Amino acid sequence: MFVTNKRVKPPASIKIDRYEIKCVETFKLLGVFLDSKLNFIHHVSQLSFSINRKLFAIKRLFYLSFNVKLQFIKTFILPFFDYSLTLSIYFSKTAIDKLIRIYYRSISRILCLDLNNMSITTINDHLKKHQLESFQHRLVIRLCNFAFTIKYSKSSPRILNSMLSDAVYDNKLHNLRDSSKFLISTQVIHNCHGEHTFNNFFANLINKCSTLKELFSQFNCYSLLKEFNKRFNSKIDQIVDQTLQIFPKFKYNNNLRFFF
Repeated sequence: MFVTNKRVKPPASIKIDRYEIKCVETFKLLGVFLDSKLNFIHHVSQLSFSINRKLFAIKRLFYLSFNVKLQFIKTFILPFFDYSLTLSIYFSKTAIDKLIRIYYRSISRILCLDLNNMSITTINDHLKKHQLESFQHRLVIRLCNFAFTIKYSKSSPRILNSMLSDAVYDNKLHNLRDSSKFLISTQVIHNCHGEHTFNNFFANLINKCSTLKELFSQFNCYSLLKEFNKRFNSKIDQIVDQTLQIFPKFKYNNNLRFFF
């Protein structure tokens, strides 16, 4: 695969020594479709196709009770969204909007809930009654748990752990501008694409989201994850609001319509 945003036509194949290797624009790796532009639109399209097949199956069983349909969502629909959801930090705005539309449309269709013209907080409060969350709440919960795990779990990949390091300064006699940062990105950003990298994203998430930063500063051990989640859930609405301000591409688009 040739990965580029430029309008170039890759060759049908390349030769390495005596071997001819076919060139492709997309391929599936561990359940995720990677494309040559790395915008993940193809992945979201395939996700939509798989979910629509499930929705069609349940649509024919319209006589099922509400509780059975709710269990159907939790068992057969939500796992599609939860699997590799943290990869959405790399998704384009187009892919994010499509993913949001699929998520709310699935819930609206099966449970016959009208989620149109509601704010994210209102939608989340509405779905809480059924032990569900808004897409934004679900995403932020997983991103924050992922960051906590990478930072404090001894079993987390070393290379990812090293990308999020504590802010340490040689001269402690001066109050430097960045001395309040809990985490810093170790990557030097040369262009706009660097802003969407793993370490820069999570460093910005924790440094700029004041509520989350305060929570992170209270814990320094993975064994305290249960207590972290308890305090985190009590402030989830604040954290979601702040996260959406930092990363507007995850914001709820009022122009999206979720028919039921």
